[in-house]
Amino acid sequence: MKYPLVAIIAAWLALVTAPALAHDTWIVADAPVIKAGGKVLFHITSGMEFPRFETAPEPLRLARADWRLGDQTGNISSFEKGETSTTVGGRVTNEGTGVVCVEFHPREIDLEPEEVEHYFEEIGAPEAVRRAWQDAGEGAGFHETYTKRAKTYVRVGDVGEDKSCLGSTSFAIDFLPDRDPTALKPGDRLTIRVVKGGDDEIEGLAVGAVCGSDGKTTLLRTNQSGAVVIPIHAGGWWLVRATELRRKADGTWESDFTTMTFYVGEK
Repeated sequence: MKYPLVAIIAAWLALVTAPALAHDTWIVADAPVIKAGGKVLFHITSGMEFPRFETAPEPLRLARADWRLGDQTGNISSFEKGETSTTVGGRVTNEGTGVVCVEFHPREIDLEPEEVEHYFEEIGAPEAVRRAWQDAGEGAGFHETYTKRAKTYVRVGDVGEDKSCLGSTSFAIDFLPDRDPTALKPGDRLTIRVVKGGDDEIEGLAVGAVCGSDGKTTLLRTNQSGAVVIPIHAGGWWLVRATELRRKADGTWESDFTTMTFYVGEK
């Protein structure tokens, strides 16, 4: 981290309460804590109201699925599509905090001009992106190639904080928490550094934090060290999400969507 924690805290931007952002894609476990040696089922889904499952992605859309627990890693290749989620399951033998991450194949979409402004509002597009769209001029098309990525943290056994879960998942846009998210309690704060390409901190990126138990969404913007500090006001499942949108030299657009989920115990 390039700046001390005290500088990060001092540089918080104002918190904004807003409706949950639409069309998020995420992954969660069927139980917040798993017994060592027990089975777990992970759900991959999309929806407009986290944590309610709505749409199951096609397994063929998944380009990559990995897991990490302690010093062990592996790949996931067998998925089953259900009505509202696509699932993958298995048995976990070691204790600690596991990380499961998925990446989708890129997809393309065209938006009408009247849809673009709504899209910018949903993702909290920065002023530079809005200016680029305005500079494109009236009649310019909006063609975007987007890639979605999602990861979740899950506790295995009763082991306290596990710092081994804090490493990068090699996402194009990645969330790096400063502590094990599964060890959080209501009243805590979680600092997350947002990086691009492994360790390039992103300043000014909108990051939304959604509390699944009450639907409250806090919208923040990363400071000069790429960090946001999220107040954890309640227990239950939490979703953190961000979208980086860029205009390419050929006039088309590309974006990276990233989400992260974790469960906060009540006490």
